[in-house]
Amino acid sequence: MLQRTAQHQPTPRERPLSQSRIVTYALGVGLASLIPFPIADSIVGGWLMQSLYGDLARLRGVSLNGKQKKTLVKRDGSFIWGCLVGGVVWLVKKLIKTLTVVLLVKEVVDEATLAIHRARMVDLALERGHLPGNEAKVQQAMTRLMAKYEGRILNRWLRRMETPRAELPVELGFGAQVMRWLHCRGGGAKLEEGFLQHLEESSSSEE
Repeated sequence: MLQRTAQHQPTPRERPLSQSRIVTYALGVGLASLIPFPIADSIVGGWLMQSLYGDLARLRGVSLNGKQKKTLVKRDGSFIWGCLVGGVVWLVKKLIKTLTVVLLVKEVVDEATLAIHRARMVDLALERGHLPGNEAKVQQAMTRLMAKYEGRILNRWLRRMETPRAELPVELGFGAQVMRWLHCRGGGAKLEEGFLQHLEESSSSEE
C-alpha cells in the first residue's frame, strides 16, 4: 500500500523533472533491448522501470517499496513461458539485425566498388585522349558495360566468376591497396577490356 511521507514534499523545482526522468529511463529501456544476451535485456529493462517508478513516487511525495515496484513491472504470463517466448523473439530479432547489418555492409561495398569501376573507366578515357570532348559517348559506353558485366564482388563470388588481375599502376598506401583489391575482385579487368574495345570501335567508326 502506498505510504504518504509527510516529511518529504516535492518542491516546485522537482516536479518538472518528472518528464525528463521518464524520457531518460525510457531511452535506457530502449537501449537495453540491444543487449546481445537472452533475458538480460528484460532484466535490465525491468530494473530501470522499477527505478523510474520509485523516482516518480518520490516526486509525488509518496514511496513505493520493492514489492510494489515489482508488481507494477510484472507482466502477464508465466516466467517459463515468458522465457521461452522471449528467447525465440530475441533470436529472431538478432537474426534480423545481423542480416540488416550484412546487407548494409554489402551495399556500401557494392556502391564503392562500382564507383571505382566508373572512375577507372573515366581515367582510361582521359589517358587515351577520349576526354574531354566525347562525354556523351563515354557515358553511354560506361552505362552499357556496367549493365553487361557484373561488377559487384559478392555477386561475382556467388556466381563463381573469374576475377583476372587488372593492370593498375602501383601506388603505396592503404587506400590504394583497398582500391586495387575492390577493382580487381569486382571484375575490373573485364570492364577495362570491354571499355577500351568499345572506345576503339567507336573511334574506328568515326574515321
